[in-house]
Amino acid sequence: MSQARTKIIMFRTTTIEKKIIEKKAKGRKMNTASFCRMVALERKNKSVFTEEELKAFENLHYIRNGFVKINNLLKDKDSLFASEVMKTVKQTDSVLKIFSDGRQS
Repeated sequence: MSQARTKIIMFRTTTIEKKIIEKKAKGRKMNTASFCRMVALERKNKSVFTEEELKAFENLHYIRNGFVKINNLLKDKDSLFASEVMKTVKQTDSVLKIFSDGRQS
């Protein structure tokens, strides 16, 4: 079980700094306290992707699975076409890995 947060840290910012912090927190769908805590403790945000990026990930994963199904239907697994299909699957896997590992912020 996580420990209750009972201690308070306060710091001063300029109006511009405050707006920047709030904008960055909002961009990550976080409140400012969580955002500041994450940055100060050098933690990575688990979800730094926009809704569009998450949809792109889902679409790419769907396409990747389609290529795997096509390869499974091929009778001649040693054909040039089958090897190109698997090459595409491997390239797609490398892009999906970037998504699952998270991007640098």
